Amino acid sequence: MESASQHSAACPQRIETGEITKSPFAQIVIELTQAEYIQLKWDANYWKGQYHQVKQKNEDLKLELES
Repeated sequence: MESASQHSAACPQRIETGEITKSPFAQIVIELTQAEYIQLKWDANYWKGQYHQVKQKNEDLKLELES
């Protein structure tokens, strides 16, 4: 297991570029297949839907509790 000092040394620091400070991860380019991209978008929409359903159910239960 890495110690904290080893871990922090391996992680690049934030890059100062004039007024804008960018995360080093903004510099990394990754490639996805179209199938991976579609799956990620589908998963995001699914979990957003789940969140909205739970949020609505929570609001309904609060109203029921108040009455």
